[in-house]
Amino acid sequence: MGSLFKLRDAWTFKSNEEFSGHTALVVANVDNEKSGAVKIVTGSFQGTLRVFDVKNKTFKPEDIVYERNFREPILAVAAGRFLPPSSPSKVSLAILFPRKLAIVSLTRSDAAKQQVQQQPAENAASSSNIDQQTNFFYQLTTHVEHRFEHTAYNFTFGSFGNNASSDQELICVQSMDGQLSFLDHNKILFQRFLPSSHFLTPGAIGYIAKMDAVLIGSSSFELHCFRYKSLTQSTASETKDSGVSEGGAAAGGGDTGRRVSSEWACNIGEDILQIEPCRFSQGLQNSQVDIIVLCERTLFVIKESGEMKFQKRLDAPSMCCATYWMPEGKIHNLLVGTHTSHVVVHSESAIVWNAKAPATPLALGVAPLCGTAGMIVALLDNGTVSVNYLGTDPAANPVQVLESKDLDYEAIDEEHRRLQSLIRQAVGSNKRFDQPNSDVLQIRLDPLETTLTAQLRKAVIPVVITNTASSPTQKATLIVHTTEPLRAEENLVTIGEVGPKQTLRILVTIYPQMDNDCIVPTSLQVEIALSYTAPSGENLTARTTTQLPLAMVATPVPPLKNIAFKVQIDTNKAPPPSLADIFSDLNDLGGGNAVAPNVLSIQYCNGSDATVLVSKNAGRYRIQSSSFEGLWLLVADLVRRLRQYYRSDEGSSEPLRLDAPDGLPLEEFLGMVDVHCAMRTELATAQQRLANEAQQFRAIQKRLLVRYRDRNHPTPLASLEHLFQDTYRRLHVSSDEVEQATSRLRQACAMLSSSTHLLLLMLHIRCQDTLSKTDLEILRHYITPIVPFNPSSGSLGWEETVDANLTHLLRTALSRNTKESSTSPQPLVASADGTKVKKHLTIVLDRICKGATLANPQMAGVEVSEPTGNRGIAQQ
Repeated sequence: MGSLFKLRDAWTFKSNEEFSGHTALVVANVDNEKSGAVKIVTGSFQGTLRVFDVKNKTFKPEDIVYERNFREPILAVAAGRFLPPSSPSKVSLAILFPRKLAIVSLTRSDAAKQQVQQQPAENAASSSNIDQQTNFFYQLTTHVEHRFEHTAYNFTFGSFGNNASSDQELICVQSMDGQLSFLDHNKILFQRFLPSSHFLTPGAIGYIAKMDAVLIGSSSFELHCFRYKSLTQSTASETKDSGVSEGGAAAGGGDTGRRVSSEWACNIGEDILQIEPCRFSQGLQNSQVDIIVLCERTLFVIKESGEMKFQKRLDAPSMCCATYWMPEGKIHNLLVGTHTSHVVVHSESAIVWNAKAPATPLALGVAPLCGTAGMIVALLDNGTVSVNYLGTDPAANPVQVLESKDLDYEAIDEEHRRLQSLIRQAVGSNKRFDQPNSDVLQIRLDPLETTLTAQLRKAVIPVVITNTASSPTQKATLIVHTTEPLRAEENLVTIGEVGPKQTLRILVTIYPQMDNDCIVPTSLQVEIALSYTAPSGENLTARTTTQLPLAMVATPVPPLKNIAFKVQIDTNKAPPPSLADIFSDLNDLGGGNAVAPNVLSIQYCNGSDATVLVSKNAGRYRIQSSSFEGLWLLVADLVRRLRQYYRSDEGSSEPLRLDAPDGLPLEEFLGMVDVHCAMRTELATAQQRLANEAQQFRAIQKRLLVRYRDRNHPTPLASLEHLFQDTYRRLHVSSDEVEQATSRLRQACAMLSSSTHLLLLMLHIRCQDTLSKTDLEILRHYITPIVPFNPSSGSLGWEETVDANLTHLLRTALSRNTKESSTSPQPLVASADGTKVKKHLTIVLDRICKGATLANPQMAGVEVSEPTGNRGIAQQ
């Protein structure tokens, strides 16, 4: 049994052709069969016209009663009384091509088969009106072909001029440039151009018989009503060739006629997809009708006078619609096909049904087919023509009634006790049934291989991968992450399958790359991750990190005297070791004499410099640089090398102890925050200026197009071309400003990241007695050195994230009393103002320097008192 809310297929035919839309499908008695049985007619962009006679619930080849390829695209098909009453075909077909319209009739002739049998074989193949492969009983006769000078778009038909008594309908064709051509079965009656101020592009078209008027959707998102009588009387500048039709007859008099004007116009506000006049509302008089206007997002119902009756917002973007008559209510219901592949049934303003279709409907119809009234005919975007119904299929296998039996409650209790015992045993033994086997692939790094010269700097990291399992692993991928300006030759290495007990050795090459942004190096750490699929099917990862030498991004230079920014680190070891011994790799890079015993100056790959000075007798080190962010790498590398040097010194009994006598460089760090905020503001201002220039550029373009559109009556440009050129020039200038501001923001992000690293390191050195490694890791998550680069306007930045983190920290672990304690999160709002984050940074660092800790959860809500002898942020 199928789903209740799904279109059930009674008959389907699949083709690989494309169709124009709702105008490509017609359901009518096109062969004038006496029983009144309807046929399905489709016309495709490939030029194929097909006529289906659906009688059974499964498709058979004989259901295609006629098929012909016209070798040019078919834009629309329609069935109506297009031939004179004397014609034997009461219902005929109108087929619209890009440059012509053909009126044809489909007849069923028993003599056609005999005619084909009597013709010679060579003459039988040339018969164009008889389908000799599928069915010999149908013949297509072309009565007239109207050719156009302008490319056609769509058409409508009706009893124009209220000539319903003549039992013949006229056709109105709309061209791509806004020309309406009215024609009958033998000639073009007249042609009119629509006002170019509203009809830059063609729109949906329809005919309302009661008003004898044409309804057209304009490019200004309005619905216009043109009475047929008004169109026949209008000429002048809006007509072509002074209103003379192609047949030679005067269409509307002389040059004294009126311009084409609409009876009324209704502002819709959306692009109109389809227009359907019908009786949609309850309580209408017999002579009244509604005008249904289907747009992509809204359904409008308009009165005959052009007044809005009501509108309904649609739940999904619409594609097409169709109306069908409800005899019991004496109104029409509406079918709407949506882009989400649904068919929605509307009855007035209510939705009475919603069914899922196999694909997006391009055209819909309702007709008696397969021996059942009210079947839905759908033309889908995948080329399928289907006859459907709503509801479910009857159940093929009805549910069998089972014999009822009494429940054994004692057995249920016994099983429950047994399962509880198994659960207690599993929990008591700390078994983890869902714990993955995380050591299937093991990853380790061999010693680093570096090539450090003045011309070439390269580091090769040997990565050894070993499969410890007895089964192969799948989809192994090695991911390498570095920080600018360090780059990996391959960030992603696809390994694939790793066999059982197999060992692989992969070389990862890292090199520094200079770019135009001159990004300051922020980290020498390389992170290598391995993702793979274990034999059990689980997706697992293995991760390791390594540290690159400072010589990858720095070069020793002669001593520099630049003390714009400086920090001092004291040790308890005297006399200090020679810098040439500590930085031996840099000394070798400079030829053996680049590093003096008490001074070392380096220059980074982006041009900034840093210098370390050491006292001769006391263990004091002063690091200075021309930029604050340039201190970070040299300070971090110096601390690491000192700890490694004294760790290997076996003769020393006292461990190495570091101190920062000058306090934290908070003022310089807050200056970096201001620089980052200023760069974010500059980029946002440049992006807004670019958006304004682009909006003005598009507005001028539209005005120029309107003026150039009217070829018959050119309008003065009013210096718009000069404004257009000036706006285009300023648009280029704004684009360059955005590009430059983006580059400066990247530099500011790197500067702030290095400054944050330095601040956290100096804080750990200064508060090493009270700030444990666990506290430092927690604080590193709150004051993160990872500064995101978000060039998009309105996105959250480092300031908003860190301010929210510090606010939470001050309300929990660092709160002084219960009044300040709170765990309710604060909303994140994008703001480039760094005032709040600087204030909260100062408070948090001051409390940490006074002895507050973060790892103890009991600190939340406990008053923090200043310990005796502890120093604050500034030097005492």
